[in-house]
Amino acid sequence: MSAAVSAALMFNLVCSGYADTLSGAKPGRAAFEATIILDLKHKQWCLYEKGQACRYVAHIKHVSPYFIVLEKQNDRFNEKDNKRYRFINRVNGSYGFKQQNAAFSAFTGAGCAKQPFSGFPEPVF
Repeated sequence: MSAAVSAALMFNLVCSGYADTLSGAKPGRAAFEATIILDLKHKQWCLYEKGQACRYVAHIKHVSPYFIVLEKQNDRFNEKDNKRYRFINRVNGSYGFKQQNAAFSAFTGAGCAKQPFSGFPEPVF
């Protein structure tokens, strides 16, 4: 794979914006900073929030010329509807994360800048 093709398919996004808790125990707004590592060829991603390590490498749900859907979940757990939708808008460079259940609702929005691919964390075993 050429370096140009690798750079188009494997890259980091450095994002900053706000996380808004709209309902639940502690509504409010907090600053959000994160690095998202993306490998579109193998459909993998990992999120490093400020001050935290990547907890796991996950599968990308969908890639199109305009959007990357990282996570889309609509589950019923403990009699609650848990909804999570995490995406990247490839046209304007924005990141969004919506999550909601019967007791909680939140949205994170951020602008992102493309950076060189740093690689995923090495497995422990």
